[in-house]
Amino acid sequence: MKIALVVEHCHKKGGHERYVAELAERMSVKHEVHVFANSWENIGGAVKFHHVPMVKKPTLLMLWAFKQNAASLIKNLGPFDIVHSQGSNSLIHNVITNHTSQKARLAAMKPLYQSDRSLVGRIHDRFFWRYVIKAENRLYESGNSNRVIAVSQGVKREMLKYYDISSSNIQVIVNGVDVDRFNPSLQPERRDRWRRLHGFVPSDFIMLFVGGDWERKRLDLAIESLSLVDRPDVRLAVVGKWHREAVYRDFTSRLGLGSKVVFCGQSPVPEEAYSGSDLFVFPSAYEACSLSVLEAMASGLPILMPRINGADEQLHEGGNGFFIEYSAQSAAEKIMIIAKDRQLAAAMGLCSRAMAEKHSWENCVDQTEQLYKTAEPIIW
Repeated sequence: MKIALVVEHCHKKGGHERYVAELAERMSVKHEVHVFANSWENIGGAVKFHHVPMVKKPTLLMLWAFKQNAASLIKNLGPFDIVHSQGSNSLIHNVITNHTSQKARLAAMKPLYQSDRSLVGRIHDRFFWRYVIKAENRLYESGNSNRVIAVSQGVKREMLKYYDISSSNIQVIVNGVDVDRFNPSLQPERRDRWRRLHGFVPSDFIMLFVGGDWERKRLDLAIESLSLVDRPDVRLAVVGKWHREAVYRDFTSRLGLGSKVVFCGQSPVPEEAYSGSDLFVFPSAYEACSLSVLEAMASGLPILMPRINGADEQLHEGGNGFFIEYSAQSAAEKIMIIAKDRQLAAAMGLCSRAMAEKHSWENCVDQTEQLYKTAEPIIW
């Protein structure tokens, strides 16, 4: 098949960016794969890249310009058997992956919006949400023959709730994870190196938080929960970056946590952070299907997370972790249960690994290729 994958940026550090990178690299072994993107890096295989021009700011104009320019390039280089867009980022497509339902995301994010946003920022946000929700309404309207991939059962439920779309048009294909790169068998050599690098000692019990967008992912709740854990050996490692890091450092200081919270920054080798940690804490307000949770599972870590999208596939209560409420006390109670019982933590880690192995990128690619065979051809 001749396949076009459309994404603004293609690399192995983000969410949908990594999704496209992993699919493109693996599919290029058997198919002619083209990626239409504004930028790309570190992608193997025989992938052909095509630069899509776009403005950087404001976000609203960036999204509009990218989809117009991508469609123009695709039309000039077509025909393609498959044009696979990420949400509404192309005007031409016959397969769409829904990485997030914007109406549901907005509902979850409204209470968390920064009160100190500028007037210009608030006006931009208002038009941004109107634009992306209207674009999704058109994308998933009744009668649309596109094949749609939902990255979790939760996303499929949201689509059926918010959009006039037939259930038969939606197939759930869970995001993948590199089970070789994120592997507990490699833990010993990585664990000591990563702990020394960030000032942890062998006896520390390390809670790990990974990601950006700290407001949506509720890093504040993870930090506050640590303040309620009455054990000096339990510490929190924060891997990732966010432009308001100073706010979270100040919050940490006000809670008197000091060196118990370590801001490790963004890492090109996140697998070492997972290997060096004992528990993954992820109190996010909204997700579609978190790649970082899958990586933690593949690395053999117990998981603490709310009942967000992806939970159907990622957490078995009492098996590989616990569900938590959106309260520091709820998280702290579960942290204590796992921290004081290393045998339980080890058993949960084994369960996490077994669950993650069902979601390798190879499985994701195989299911996606099968879906491609059912897609309606594009009329060029």
